[in-house]
Amino acid sequence: MANDAETPFPFISFIAAGGNKKFTPYTVVGKITMDGTGGTPKATNGIEQCQWSPKTGKFYLNIPEVNGPGDDSAAGAVLVIDPKTMKIEKTFNISHDACAGPQGMAIGPDNQILLGCNGASGDGKHSTVIINEHSGAIIAVLHNESGADEVWFNEGDGQYFLARSAADGPNQLLGVVDAKGHREDQSVPIARSHTLNAHSVAADPHQNQVYVPIPGANAAFPAGVSTVCSSVGGSDTQGCIAVFTTPHDDRSRVAHEREADEHQE
Repeated sequence: MANDAETPFPFISFIAAGGNKKFTPYTVVGKITMDGTGGTPKATNGIEQCQWSPKTGKFYLNIPEVNGPGDDSAAGAVLVIDPKTMKIEKTFNISHDACAGPQGMAIGPDNQILLGCNGASGDGKHSTVIINEHSGAIIAVLHNESGADEVWFNEGDGQYFLARSAADGPNQLLGVVDAKGHREDQSVPIARSHTLNAHSVAADPHQNQVYVPIPGANAAFPAGVSTVCSSVGGSDTQGCIAVFTTPHDDRSRVAHEREADEHQE
């Protein structure tokens, strides 16, 4: 569990699972504070999305900025954490030129981890990246895909989905990236920029539907921040959960590409 906004430094907590015989169920059994001591990074702009990989059995945690001024102008990192020892096993330093402010994280196929990079990359290309979950090496740099908060991999159609609430331009976007080709398939406008953020996304691998919560109205934006809800009969002022789907379902291709140890139905 990420305690991302704690002061003076954020920390993560380990909670015992219900079937764990070593610890009392549902109690805090460990903690790592990201203060720059004891092998931890000094997290100067919080901590962000984490994931568990069924292939490695490790937790991965995004650190948007290490030892910087607090605005993602310094490079971030990804931590590899062993859930058994509750210790940091590796630190992957992430190139600031390719990925400023790694926030979103999605475990993909073929040892891929997509990092949703929130800030404008140091090279000015507004990139996000896919890294190798074993080495941290950058597999692909995806230009014009930054601004992501939450991201998701849908194993049903082999696509990454990025909630790009801080995208460069007039609109917040739902980014769609092909996991095999490492290329953008489409970016869909979901709300106006510089308003309330549409920054979460999730997908159903069986229906191949993608869900994006769209904020409604507040005093600053009384008509709402998007026209997505009203375009299908909903209310922009109330907000909605927008459901997206694809007209072309390539399940057979994705099933063939999955590794042998991955669950298939």
